[in-house]
Amino acid sequence: MKEYKTLLFDIDGTLLDFKKAEDYAMHKTFSDHHLELTSEIFEIYEEINSKLWKDFELGLIDKKTVVYTRFVKLFKKLGINEDGVAFEDEYQWNLGHGTYLIKHAIEILEYLSKKYDLYVVTNGVASTQYNRLKLLDLNKYFKDIFISEEIGYQKPKIEFFDYCFRHIEHFDKDKALIIGDSLTSDMQGGINAQIDTCWYNPQHDKASIKIDYIIHDLKELENMLEIKNNQSDYTSISATVMNRKVGAWYDNLTIDKGSKDGVEEGDAVITSYGLIGKIIKVTNYSSNVKLLTSVNENFQISVKIESETESIYGLLSNYKDDYLIISGISNNKEIPTYSKVVTTGLDNRFPSGILIGYTEKEEKDNFDLARTIYVSPAHSLDDITYVSVLKKVEK
Repeated sequence: MKEYKTLLFDIDGTLLDFKKAEDYAMHKTFSDHHLELTSEIFEIYEEINSKLWKDFELGLIDKKTVVYTRFVKLFKKLGINEDGVAFEDEYQWNLGHGTYLIKHAIEILEYLSKKYDLYVVTNGVASTQYNRLKLLDLNKYFKDIFISEEIGYQKPKIEFFDYCFRHIEHFDKDKALIIGDSLTSDMQGGINAQIDTCWYNPQHDKASIKIDYIIHDLKELENMLEIKNNQSDYTSISATVMNRKVGAWYDNLTIDKGSKDGVEEGDAVITSYGLIGKIIKVTNYSSNVKLLTSVNENFQISVKIESETESIYGLLSNYKDDYLIISGISNNKEIPTYSKVVTTGLDNRFPSGILIGYTEKEEKDNFDLARTIYVSPAHSLDDITYVSVLKKVEK
């Protein structure tokens, strides 16, 4: 797998909660002008605004036209006698003070900034974006900030990304990843620029274009990148779950990739959280995945429990009451709660170091000689939509 060096972050909807900031700014600006912001008025505004931004992304209009005509059009449609241009300036000021973070944003930036070079890539209004980043003290995490208004081109245009790449020292496309919430600007922009893409998709929407990675929580980035960078001997095949039988919900599922895509029996299957199973049957265009929750005496996995003092090895051999179970661990080894459990690679079934879950509790046997360790899976196997199949690279 690729080892990334450069991470390009979108802001609105990815790191900052734009919906909350927009709601605050709209209500504040309308209130300051003694106007009532009803749900009907907001819907009309969203329709006008969305159409203008789409035209902007297509290169049909410039940023100034977007921001300085949306309220003009809105007030004209509503028959309200207000200066739309002046209203926009006040709205932008209020928007710039609407500092709402997406869950885990600070936590993930703190972690990633120590391991990767982080950059901002945004289509937002420059003054607003700078102010929000400053108020939230996010500037310290980024090497540079690229804003379409200053560059003269916007995402998803290749010219925007060409400019960014020229201004990133020692930039390598093969080691770059863009993370964003927009399919049309962020993901399509990454595709146009020929870099890998990671779609932040908290709503679990269906992708309409090919994307390399999909996450639903920013915290997933940590484990996703750790897997990618630690598995240099492997490449991945992105797939979508296409079938899951109710009667065998925790036993297996079917994905939309098969032998035509390079999938083979025995390949490990992961999500951005960690390991979920292995391929057990392959057809030309689909494959069947045996899930971790179907582990038994015939399907055991060699695992390692990581703690600060030492690593403890065991076999994952059962699933019960929402826990994966490791049996036969001796009592003379201390295992702190929430210790990480990963694959060892010793059984030749799975690559080493892939996260499986975290220790939750333990239970001693009747003779006080050994313990059963209960592991909470890293990925809830109740809901799985997108997966990756790991393929060993032939050398």
